[in-house]
This record gives sequence, structure tokens and C-alpha cells, in this order.
Amino acid sequence: MKPGPDLVEHLKLDLKANDRIAIIQSLFNKEITDGLVKGAVDTLQELGFKEDKLPVYQVSGAVEIPLVAKVLASKKRHIGILTLGAVIKGDTPHFDYVCQMVSSSIAALNLEYELPIGFGVLTTDNLAQANLRSKQDQHNKGRECALAIARQLLIIKRIHENR
Repeated sequence: MKPGPDLVEHLKLDLKANDRIAIIQSLFNKEITDGLVKGAVDTLQELGFKEDKLPVYQVSGAVEIPLVAKVLASKKRHIGILTLGAVIKGDTPHFDYVCQMVSSSIAALNLEYELPIGFGVLTTDNLAQANLRSKQDQHNKGRECALAIARQLLIIKRIHENR
């Protein structure tokens, strides 16, 4: 199912007053990650979150995201975490190391804390691909990450309610 307005309607959450979702933004390739953050925040607001319940934590680069995600998860103050960054392939294998480290760390944190932690770190071959994925449209990967978190929250709620 493509993310769209009808999907947002389908995912309306029954939020409590203190429900918060943390957003971690990598500042490396900031022009790209600003677009991801906007897409995520706009979508979460469509789903019923107030902007003051969507704190944004800015880190230097993608490699710094997992530690901040772990600290936030351990505090148990958020019902979910979005991780947003942009790693663009260069001429060295550094790209491969960064992508592997960040993706595997975020996956492990999901399981360790049983908390939806969305992986919205772009891993693209070039700047043009990153720009396409951070535009303010239905294909914005920040938006898609927010929708994925909403789906996870609904599934987990159903499991806890024994449905």
C-alpha cells in the first residue's frame, strides 16, 4: 500500500496526552535530513501528535544515531523513535561501514527495548537520489518512517489487547 492521505486516516492512533515520539536527526547532509524531519513531523501531526510531543534530537552524523536512540529508549519516555539521516555513497568503503553499523544497531535496539524505532536513514548512491527521497511529497522517507512507526504501534497495541 502506497503511503497517502487514506493510509494516514486508516492509521489514526488513540493517543494519550503524554504520548511522545522522539526524532533523531543527523546533521550531516542537513539539507536532506531537514526534508526528512519535515515529512515525519507533518505526518505525525496528521496522525494526532502535537508538535511539542515530537522532540528532535540533532546529532553530528549517522554513526551517532544509535547511541542517542539507546539512551532515549532506556528512559521509556517515548512510545517510538524515528531515526533520520542521509548517507551518500562516495569513492571509499566508508559508506558500507557506516550503513552496516547504523542499520544493524537500530535493528538490535528495536528488539532489545521492544520499542518501535524507525529506520529512516537514507543510503543512496548519489545526492540526486537523496533529494528525491526527501522532497515534500508522498514518497518522502521521513513520512514513510512515521507511517511505519504508526503501524507498529497499532500492531503492538493489538497484541497487548490479545486481538
